[in-house]
Amino acid sequence: MKLETFKYDLPEQLIAQQTIYPKHCCRMMYANPKTEEIKDFHFYDFNNFIDSNDVIVVNDTRVLSAVLRGKRQNGSQIEIKMVSRKENNVWDCVVESRKGVEIGERLYFGENSELVGKVINENWCETGWLIKFSINNGSVEDEIKKIGQYFLPLHLPQKLNDNEDYQTVYSKVEGSLQPPTAGLHFTDKYLNFLSEKGIKIIKITQHVGRLDKRLENDNIESHQMYEEHYDVSEEAASEINQARKNGGRIIGIGTTVTRTLETVVDDDGIIHSGSGWTKLYIYPGFKFKAIDALLTNFQSPGITTLILACAFGGTEFTLNAYREAVRRNYRFLEFGDCIFFENTKSHR
Repeated sequence: MKLETFKYDLPEQLIAQQTIYPKHCCRMMYANPKTEEIKDFHFYDFNNFIDSNDVIVVNDTRVLSAVLRGKRQNGSQIEIKMVSRKENNVWDCVVESRKGVEIGERLYFGENSELVGKVINENWCETGWLIKFSINNGSVEDEIKKIGQYFLPLHLPQKLNDNEDYQTVYSKVEGSLQPPTAGLHFTDKYLNFLSEKGIKIIKITQHVGRLDKRLENDNIESHQMYEEHYDVSEEAASEINQARKNGGRIIGIGTTVTRTLETVVDDDGIIHSGSGWTKLYIYPGFKFKAIDALLTNFQSPGITTLILACAFGGTEFTLNAYREAVRRNYRFLEFGDCIFFENTKSHR
């Protein structure tokens, strides 16, 4: 398959620059590949598509202040993005510098260079560097929280009105470069409303941060995904499996939840608990065994998250829905609107 297949025209003015309030009032497109229905709703209508025996699975990762600015041994300035924690104080990082770093080099961060990063090696896909952090007094994590800043893509304003806009309301486990954006639409008020209706929310963790190489134009199937860390508790796995046993559906909130669940599911549709690294690459032709419906934000053209959505909803139907979303002036990307794929005979 060619990468061009998964591209569409996204007008710059449709890229959302900030969240809307309240967040659960964003627009939600309903897309049903079986009936080919494409209809307009708001996210606060989401509960109307959930049955009492269904479960909603969310990603409780929390965004880390992962951008550090400091100095090299020669005094020149450097910026790094901490993308993926490999060990306690070892991170795979993107390094922004006029001249590449060297193995063994030390980098200094903080007002008095308290935090030191030692370059260990280049990562396996040659897209970043493994850096081990240390500090003489105090905690490495505390210092990173103190001096670090959020990574914000260049298409967004580089200063947030409220840093919590870049976190889900249920975020708990720090470790992500970016938020799982499909979850940004939930508010405490809407979660309480869902709970009152008896709808169960199950939390798993997958940290968001990848250093993939670019997709090949003529052969997307050959792409290798960068690994992301996940954790599925015994309680979460048990609740998901019980819901399926009771005839309920598994509603995946976002592509990270989808990739984790499809990593830990077996051929019989049973979810297994555990933690580890997933490099699962989902593209058209993939057979989903874990999730039955998918809520996701509108993704950028030609990226792996859009390709995953196409695998679930069908390439032609999904891209038609995206083009229709452009025509109907939906808001796109991190702070934008969402699309709900449901493979049932008709909407409620």
